[in-house]
Amino acid sequence: MIKLDDIHILNIIETGTGFGVHAETGENVFIPASVVNGARLQVGEQVGAVLVPNMAEMRDKTPWRAVRVPRDGVELAPLPAVLTGHDVLSGASLDTQAFGCIEAASADHEYRTTAEVALELNQNKKMVGNALQRLFNAGRISRAEVYHRVGQSRPSFILWTLNSSDFVGGEEEDAL
Repeated sequence: MIKLDDIHILNIIETGTGFGVHAETGENVFIPASVVNGARLQVGEQVGAVLVPNMAEMRDKTPWRAVRVPRDGVELAPLPAVLTGHDVLSGASLDTQAFGCIEAASADHEYRTTAEVALELNQNKKMVGNALQRLFNAGRISRAEVYHRVGQSRPSFILWTLNSSDFVGGEEEDAL
């Protein structure tokens, strides 16, 4: 059983990163943007979070880092138009643009690599990868990791689509 600590959400800044305090101890808690977005956290909420010690260089000021905020039974709201990576010209966040790219591929039962999405959006691969991971953490898209050889600690590349059945041609998932 995972232990959840109650935290109060105090602030969510423009980048999507959040800050809170431990409900019992009053100690500061850092909440990465992926957790804020994935759990749809709002300022003023009290939630149960999985906490780990923060990075050593930050621990004096902010001792804790929230790595997960389970939200069982809560249906995810649509992504807001502005998250991180806001595109001033189009008005759409990078998250929204990446979701649109994956949605279009999924309509044809296809998937995309991070590099393909970055190329299509003409954006930095690392930023697009972060946006796709936020969408995955929010339960909006599916991912598959591909390894070129046994023993690799990290995948060679990641595939993204709306539905996991798109990885096996749509209909085959029912046969599994």
